[in-house]
Order: sequence, then structure tokens, then C-alpha cells
Amino acid sequence: MRAQTCHLLYLSHGPEVYAMEAAYAILSARGNGQFKGPIHVVTDHAPLLQQLLGAAPDIHYLPLSAARKQAFIGPTAYVHRLKPQAIAWATREISQPGDQVVFLDTDTAFLHDLQLWLDHMAQGRVVLNECEGPANAIPHATRSQQRAGEFFRRSTLQVQGVGCPLDPATPLWNSGVIGFDAARVAWFDEATAWIDAMWPLLPIHTVEQCAFSAVLHAHRIPLVDSGPVVFHYHWFKEFRTDLQAFFAHLGPQASYEERLALWPAIRPDVRVAPKKAFLQKPKWQRSLLRRVGRDWTPLPYPWQT
Repeated sequence: MRAQTCHLLYLSHGPEVYAMEAAYAILSARGNGQFKGPIHVVTDHAPLLQQLLGAAPDIHYLPLSAARKQAFIGPTAYVHRLKPQAIAWATREISQPGDQVVFLDTDTAFLHDLQLWLDHMAQGRVVLNECEGPANAIPHATRSQQRAGEFFRRSTLQVQGVGCPLDPATPLWNSGVIGFDAARVAWFDEATAWIDAMWPLLPIHTVEQCAFSAVLHAHRIPLVDSGPVVFHYHWFKEFRTDLQAFFAHLGPQASYEERLALWPAIRPDVRVAPKKAFLQKPKWQRSLLRRVGRDWTPLPYPWQT
């Protein structure tokens, strides 16, 4: 009998910086994530990823052609529609019955062993990155989140001609991590249909997360937070400068083993500390400090000290 396999899955496309994010994420998965299984990347820049990773073992590239990418995005030009479409396509390509898949955004870094996730998934739970709160009651909601909350107060939504009930208490989840049983791949087809129904009425960049949250809520799927296993640095875009410095320091000749050994030197959860401390200051103080040129200062790189 074939053993169950867990697959890690990433989606990396477009500018070079996203390839750097993906390569760094993969190094962290092999490092602190202690993941030994197959890693797959849906991508339109496989040669660049291979260059950034060196001779990394058991990495598989699923080509994202221009035609396929456009088909996944669809006629609305909502770019994040690509995500559930790519997950569904890749899952059907790479998995067999009984397998598990963990999808991660490229701007994630493993801090701990992911075995805890696998244990949750084996018990039928879906692992998601972070719950922002009920759609109609997110603490300190942004304008986009407020619009989503107002939208979920509608009674129903027509999805492919069928009236689907909307629940204002639907928990909205960040989808930077999605760990699921591969047999449940049809959820992502449903999420795409919900995106197509929601986008004309709710044109915000997080519609993909709203749609997937609604699908999981409708199915009453048991969900669990990904916890401290990964750091999702979606609000720390300055880390892209660190990635450029990291790969420039390594150069093209560094081996995979050298890359794997060095990745913790720029851990984003550490490098974010000065920004986090600055943002904890009162708004008036931050404004004053910025006016006199005293914004937060990035940490030095270990190879520069």
C-alpha cells in the first residue's frame, strides 16, 4: 500500500522579488520547518528559482504559461483569482488519494517544525494562517474589512445561478497558509465561483480570502490557526531589500548547502523588530520622528559586522 505523502505548494510569478521570496521560503521549510517531502512551485520563472536555490533536492516546477495564467485570472482581471485556480490545478497534478497538501504564500518563513500541522490535518482539520475575526465584527477593521462585513450582511449571493446564504458571522481567514486533504480540492473550484460572484459587488483585493472563508464556513469545516510555525511577513515589505542583499551576498556559486546554512541570518521575525518597535510609538511621535528624518533603522547584516 502506498504511503501517504504531504506536499508543500507555492505560487510564484511575475517580478524577480517573488522568486526570491519563494526561494527563501523553501530554504526555511527545509531548515526550521524540517520538511523532507516534495516541494512544488507553480511558476513562470523556474530558471531563476533554480539559480537562487542551487541544486536543491526534490523541488518540482509546474510551468505557469502566459495563457494558463490569463485563464486562471479570468476576464475580471482580479489577479488573486489565480490563487485558488493554481492550487486546484497543481493539487490534481501532484497528489494521489490520501495525500495532504500545504499551500503557502511566498512571503512566509518557517520558524518551527510543521509536524503539528500534519497532526491537525490527519484529524480532519484545515490549517489556515490567521483568523481576522467575524466578517461583521473584525477588531480595528480596515476600510476593506468594513466593506467585507457590510457585504456579508446581505441575505444571499447568487453563485452560478444558485442562491447561497451569507452569514455575517463568517470567520474571515488570512489564506497565507492552507493545509488540507488533497481529496478536498473541489473547495478551490467553489472558491473561484464565489470570487466570480463577489468581485463585481465587492471589488477589494482580499475577495479571494473572503470567498474561501465563505466556502469553508458553508461546509462547517473544522479550522485551526497555523500558530507560531510560520511568520507571514505580508506587512513587512521592507524584507524584500533583505532578500536582495542575502542572495547578492551568496552569489551564483554558493552551494545549496551554503544557502541552507545561511538563511537564518536574515530571519524576518528578527529583522522586523525595529519596525515593530517604531510602530508601537504614538502616531504623533512617529510623524514627528519621520519629519526630522528619524524613522526606524534596519538591523545590520551579520556578514557586515
